Amino acid sequence: MAGIPSIGGIGAAQFQAQYQAATLKLQKDAIDLQGDLALQLIASASVPTGTGQNLDLQI
Repeated sequence: MAGIPSIGGIGAAQFQAQYQAATLKLQKDAIDLQGDLALQLIASASVPTGTGQNLDLQI
């Protein structure tokens, strides 16, 4: 971004720092969302304790 002398009164270095901070926040939010969704998937796939313990098989 060396070609950007000034945007709205801020220098290129400050602009780049703000852009990087916003990008990192979006990445963190995406990772947090993926973790939450993974936990929901695991919880929905689990069965209550005792389920499947007593099978009634007839041949």
